[in-house]
Amino acid sequence: MMLGKVFLLSLLLATIYCQPTSVGYYFDKASNLVQVPVAQLPVYLLNDSVIAVASYFDRLNTTGWTFFQASSNPKYADYQQMYAAGYIEGSATYDLIWDAWNNFNDFMLNGAGELPGKAQEFVTNQTKWMTNAIALNPQSHYFQLLNATLNQLYGLYEGYIHMVNKTQREDMYLTFDQFYFLTNMGDLEDVIPAFDSSFPKMMECSCFIKLTPDDLLSGHTTFNMYTFMLRLMKSYHFPLNNPLVKVKTLMFSARPGDLESKDDFYTLDNNLVVVETSLNNYNKTNYDYLNYNTVPCWLRLTIANRISSTGQEWANAFLEFRSGTHNNQWLVVDYNKYATYKNNMSAAEGIVWMAEEFYFQINSKDVTQELLVAQGYVAGYNVPYGQSIYDVSGYDQGYNYNYTSDPRAKLFKKYASNVTNLDTIKELIRHNNVSDTDSPCVAISPRCDLLEDGPSIFGAIDGKALNSKMVKTMTVSIISGPTTQGQPAFSWNNWQDQVHRGMPATFDFDWLLYEAIVGPLPSKVEEKVQQQIII
Repeated sequence: MMLGKVFLLSLLLATIYCQPTSVGYYFDKASNLVQVPVAQLPVYLLNDSVIAVASYFDRLNTTGWTFFQASSNPKYADYQQMYAAGYIEGSATYDLIWDAWNNFNDFMLNGAGELPGKAQEFVTNQTKWMTNAIALNPQSHYFQLLNATLNQLYGLYEGYIHMVNKTQREDMYLTFDQFYFLTNMGDLEDVIPAFDSSFPKMMECSCFIKLTPDDLLSGHTTFNMYTFMLRLMKSYHFPLNNPLVKVKTLMFSARPGDLESKDDFYTLDNNLVVVETSLNNYNKTNYDYLNYNTVPCWLRLTIANRISSTGQEWANAFLEFRSGTHNNQWLVVDYNKYATYKNNMSAAEGIVWMAEEFYFQINSKDVTQELLVAQGYVAGYNVPYGQSIYDVSGYDQGYNYNYTSDPRAKLFKKYASNVTNLDTIKELIRHNNVSDTDSPCVAISPRCDLLEDGPSIFGAIDGKALNSKMVKTMTVSIISGPTTQGQPAFSWNNWQDQVHRGMPATFDFDWLLYEAIVGPLPSKVEEKVQQQIII
């Protein structure tokens, strides 16, 4: 339920260089959800009774992506702004959320429709702890922001239920616990196997940060089961009133029903880029350290993104109230620091900050000199950098590679010198050359579906890349689907027995630009929207 204030605002919309289904919405203080033309959204946001506006673009069959953009009115309380934006998103994307739920339920839960009992108990207790902590700390700005973010989740759910009722699709009804499974999925990938050793766990990604003589490039590709290849690019512009908040606009790649990236790839309006690659657990005793009197990863990272202006600040915020779930190696790229030290890299500091979380272990440090300057790049490939984490992780037994011997570590080292600009980093993060490793499944952008022996629908499902100029304009180059770089396009026609609701039949898409537009003058924003978005 939404609980009870607003300023003026600049509207965030998106430039998408492709064609069409576009819908605009506003949500007002009387809890009315109204559909309006996209180009009129900046005008509606000037209305004091409107709490949030949003636009939704379905380009799934032409680009492999759908797009959602939301902006809120700062005259309202933070929890109202975020609830309203969540409500619109749940309503606009309800059919995608239903598809995503079915894809997850079929693959991850074997169609059971619910979590195993002890896993659900953990989630329920963790949610109760957060609710109590919010109630017991009413003056805490941190817990106020936690409350506002949870309100976005509740709004997302209630917007979804609103459309289920409106369309009389009782078959699409989900309980809140089922619905929460989607956005909490990263944390559940540790919670479920803590109680069920048979649970499949394949959390991997590749990321690459490259320093060139005149630029700093960032690229990322998400690994996952192709079953989870429904892609949603999002921008949130929330001018929150909480004094901790330093970031108004977040831009990130996601999936329907997710309020965080989960990939993870974020661009923030204060010129930070946040990426991660997951750390796997080969030592099952680490699960003994899970504690539900904590804040799950997806919420901690969302809060850290909003309240941080440097990599060190981000790490400190993220590691507070840590849960030991969805353990990752995070890289925070500070393009402000890069601008400061661009012509004096020998003195550079704070450009790339690494924060590794692994159950009871943390490794938080500036790796600007020892990695970025020393070798010209920083790469992530799902192997711990910190020795203390490596020692307790079981990687030496369960994986048999370390940070320098990993196959992708060698590939990044081999091809790093080829990366000189945006086009070449895009090529690298989609790289799949069987001659490198004798396997299409062992690559910077793997295609395990192409294995001759034991193929599976697992691999890299997208690409995101940007440079220092693009960060300033909140623009990112994106591509959806398994790599076609030297490989055939992936088609569900060859995997009809695998669940893939809502997806295009074939993923053979091009790179495109996605731009978050923050316009301080509504009339100019409206003009820009009319010029750039074809409805």
